[in-house]
Amino acid sequence: LLNNNSSRFGKFTKLLFQKPEKEGIGGHIVGSAMETYLLEKTRVVFQAKGERNYHVFYQICAGLDEDSLKNLGITEAEDFTFLNQSGCIEIPGMSDEYRFTELVEAMELLGFTKEDQSKIFCTVAAVLHLGNVEFEDDETKTSDACKITEDSDYSVKMAAHLLEIKEDELIS
Repeated sequence: LLNNNSSRFGKFTKLLFQKPEKEGIGGHIVGSAMETYLLEKTRVVFQAKGERNYHVFYQICAGLDEDSLKNLGITEAEDFTFLNQSGCIEIPGMSDEYRFTELVEAMELLGFTKEDQSKIFCTVAAVLHLGNVEFEDDETKTSDACKITEDSDYSVKMAAHLLEIKEDELIS
């Protein structure tokens, strides 16, 4: 399942800083850690059995507070097609909730405002909702055409809302 020699992988270097003694003065680097990440775009829409999608999707589901989850229309990771198709929701020994806390701390350290973070989380949640949109043949058309199923209305509405666009702009 993992090919470390593939160019599909990238390296993420996590820098660890000492908290500054005075506000406004940066802390000193006290360590680092490197992680390997899969960078391919197709990873968002399909995972083989036993593989997970990008970690941030699971981290948001596990780590956001109840009000934020409600505002983003996020329930459980299992409810999203992009997360449930491989049968692997959790990684033994890894806490998505804890990793989410680390993510937010890193964003704050890098100067992301709460509004910046909210916009990013909205975009990530919109991608999850778009993954739940299903299509069916549109028999009213003479050519090969499809339409969004009625069961997908909620996902389309949520994605449009989170991306701050009109539903018509999303589906046209």
